[in-house]
This record gives sequence, structure tokens and C-alpha cells, in this order.
Amino acid sequence: MSTSMLARAFVLLALSVALAVMVSVVSATEARAQDMSAELEEYNAVCFDEAGEWLKSDGCIRSAESLGIEIDNLLESERKGCVLSEMFEDYSCKGEEGSK
Repeated sequence: MSTSMLARAFVLLALSVALAVMVSVVSATEARAQDMSAELEEYNAVCFDEAGEWLKSDGCIRSAESLGIEIDNLLESERKGCVLSEMFEDYSCKGEEGSK
């Protein structure tokens, strides 16, 4: 084998490895996003009542903290009277005041 062919083979191998790493990272990121989405859905089901009002229990506060939810957003939204359907993904209130 010539040096040129060896160099090409090495480049192809390096590109294959890089592509495999990128695919693994994307797959892991996507899986984590799906896990987080499921955890947030569960949080919403447990920590908001049927009307969409936040249940400010110690358990819901601890769960929010462990999920990385900003407690200040929840408290401010509650203060404004916002229900879950009136909140952004970060649990901040969509409007100046809630609809109550």
C-alpha cells in the first residue's frame, strides 16, 4: 500500500469515528430530552390540580428544585393567579395578570 492510500484510509477511519461519536451524542441528548419531558409531565400531573392551580406543597417544591424549575417563576405565577395553561415552559406567567 502506498503512503497516499494509507493516509486516505486513516482520514476515512477518523471521519467514521467522528460521525459515530456525533450520532451517539445526538441520541443521548434526544433521550435525555424525552426523559425530562416525561418528568415534567409527571410533575404537572402531580403538582397542579384539575383547574391548573399549582399545589405549593413541600414535595412539589422539592421536586421542582430537583428538576431545575425556577421556584420564583412558580411563586410569581401563583401570585398573579396564573394557572398551568397560562404559563410558559419555564412556569412563568404568560400575561401581566392571570385570568382570575
